[in-house]
Amino acid sequence: MNKKSLIINLSVILVVTGFSVYFLISKNVITQETVKYLLPLSVLAVFGVCYLSLFGESLVNYLTVKPMLPDWKFRYSISERLYGKLGSDVTPFKSAHYPLRLYYYARRKYGFYE
Repeated sequence: MNKKSLIINLSVILVVTGFSVYFLISKNVITQETVKYLLPLSVLAVFGVCYLSLFGESLVNYLTVKPMLPDWKFRYSISERLYGKLGSDVTPFKSAHYPLRLYYYARRKYGFYE
């Protein structure tokens, strides 16, 4: 990834995060009362469970795909899971989950039926 695309990606992430926080604060979803009871350990536990879940799903994907594609790397499995998760989370009825995963395989120069 070149420097320009990294800057664009980080800018988009910051803008979306900023709008999300603004919306949550303006609609009183996040209040001082809510934040008062939020423990740093709780936040770390949630992130830890999310990362463990991603690691477990990626490991299963890696162990499944590796026998068929010998040059498949574990980081490819992590990226492929994230593409699928993105497709599931941003579209209604999770309709882009598999198309985005197939797109990732195509970007890696693997055919669908390989």
